[in-house]
Amino acid sequence: MKKIVAIGGGDIRREGTLAIDKEIIKLSKKKHPKLLFIPTASSDSESYFKHIDNYYLTFAI
Repeated sequence: MKKIVAIGGGDIRREGTLAIDKEIIKLSKKKHPKLLFIPTASSDSESYFKHIDNYYLTFAI
């Protein structure tokens, strides 16, 4: 069974969502889980997206 987990808010740069992020990665049971990042209406920078991508890779199984 596939799962979709959606979260919003928090400051990933300060690891404000660390506990839920680790749980999401754990639920995926994958070494390289897929991530969909939807930027804010005010437009997040490309460097922020790269930070999120690296962040999730750091905590992957």
